[in-house]
Amino acid sequence: AKAERALRAALEASERAAVSLSSLFIESSAAERRAAGLDRRLRALEEELARSAAARALLAAELRDLEASHASDLRAADEERARALREAIEGHQSQEGALLEEARRLEAERNALTAQLAEIGARRRAESERYEAQRAEVQARLDAAEDTRGRTVARLEDALRRNAADRQAALDAMETESRSFELAILQRDAELAALKGDLTLAQRKALRTKLLAGVTAVKHGRKGVPHRRHVRCSRDLRRLEWARLGDTGSPSRRPSIAAAEILAIHTSWQPPKRSML
Repeated sequence: AKAERALRAALEASERAAVSLSSLFIESSAAERRAAGLDRRLRALEEELARSAAARALLAAELRDLEASHASDLRAADEERARALREAIEGHQSQEGALLEEARRLEAERNALTAQLAEIGARRRAESERYEAQRAEVQARLDAAEDTRGRTVARLEDALRRNAADRQAALDAMETESRSFELAILQRDAELAALKGDLTLAQRKALRTKLLAGVTAVKHGRKGVPHRRHVRCSRDLRRLEWARLGDTGSPSRRPSIAAAEILAIHTSWQPPKRSML
């Protein structure tokens, strides 16, 4: 029971680590998409700045040529053109200043996202290590259970070889212990299937585990007073068996009824009262 509780705790811890890893992956993907969007916007700003600077350089060159050719006496048209060139240059300078400010803001946001991605990456690595450690612990406990079962079977087989007189008792004990290990393995498989998302398989195995484990029920026979019996399904699930509480005898000697012979199942059934006359 202690080993089973430890295995269940390890499975639950592994499941929590898997959920945490999934959440970190989603968070990391969202941050990477935001960072990619910022990179595209920064590249667009850089291209726009380059175009504005190139246009401003052409305007400045044209203004210098105009001023050099008419340094002493500018005609009215030339003065109008020079004024338009200066205004255009100032417009480009203003636009470039706004673009640079936006680029600095985006760069700061990109740096913050880079730091966030680094922090998420560190958390993902830590969670991945924790998940792998939990998986290794689960596997180690499963291996230990299998090893214990193997040693138990070997010990029972050795007892059978040493003492032929105890053969039947040893076989019965092996059957009981084998059933216990089978139930534990079935429950383990159901929990592992649930951890992987295969809930339908886990539910079927959990149901089989319950049917094989059985329950304690009050049996009302045709004669005599009601008495408590351990009721369960046979290993092939084709028969319903019952036996005295604590009976570890061979299943083949237990009274049973074929499942196909059961006509109906009534819940909350009360036996007819016997007459006191």
